[in-house]
Amino acid sequence: MRWPTIPLVLLILTAPAPSTASCDYSRGIAPDGDETLFDGYFLGGDECFYDPAHTDAQSVPAFSHPSLRSERRRIYYVNGASATAAREAAKLRELATTHQLAVVGIYFSSTGRADALVNVNPNQSRSRAVDTLTKLIVQHLEKREIIQIRSGSAGTLVVADALQNVEALAKARTRDRSSARRWLELVRFESHGSIARDYPDGPQYVHYVNVRDPVPNTAGVASPGAHPGAHAMMAYFSDARSPIEAQLDVLPIPLQVFLSAHGFSVYNAYRRPFEDVYRVARSTPLSLGRVWLSRLEPRTGF
Repeated sequence: MRWPTIPLVLLILTAPAPSTASCDYSRGIAPDGDETLFDGYFLGGDECFYDPAHTDAQSVPAFSHPSLRSERRRIYYVNGASATAAREAAKLRELATTHQLAVVGIYFSSTGRADALVNVNPNQSRSRAVDTLTKLIVQHLEKREIIQIRSGSAGTLVVADALQNVEALAKARTRDRSSARRWLELVRFESHGSIARDYPDGPQYVHYVNVRDPVPNTAGVASPGAHPGAHAMMAYFSDARSPIEAQLDVLPIPLQVFLSAHGFSVYNAYRRPFEDVYRVARSTPLSLGRVWLSRLEPRTGF
């Protein structure tokens, strides 16, 4: 698989957001200075970065909803292109608050340059976020634990690469494709506006697709010839709304229009608990399921 050509609009979110970091945790690192240095680091709910080489993911404080009794069950979120810590912290907090979740970020720093994303061989990815996620998935699978991941836009390329790495490792360990797929079934991945087109079989997938969003429909997971993963559920809706990105940066009008269909906020509003959506896929004999989210009752949770 080669990373597809990313629409230019995905790469121009480069205006720096003002730092609002509240990091004061002794083991965390404040997001000051060159944030590209933190590519592949965990981003915790205290707005600190955590080095995955020295920090267990479960010890990273999560963005969470006050009603949660425990943060042990959590979703790991990989951001899209041209991130800043402040922008991603706002999104993670909104995800956790809206859906009553515990969320930890895996920071993907694309640096806003096309050469960091376009036509990169997945086995030679320039993002350390792929390595962080690969190791994290393997750690969960070795313990026979479910791991739940969410990502959108260009961040889905990181997830697809990591899953392909894990698939290769599973095949090498089991020497049997069916056994490798059973191992991978513990991975739950939900994408939104996915530019990634090809996902390995085995994990459980829910792909959120706004029919007004050109990214997944013309180049990504919902485009002709894409492979969303066996038994994936394609969850469709149609909407546009003010993007959260506009609350942090002054964006040009064309970009705000684009993000009204592709941005975090519009997809976050339609997210449903994973099992509520994926169970529809399990009930169909087809290899790919489809559902209109307007037919599902809005709920919160994992």
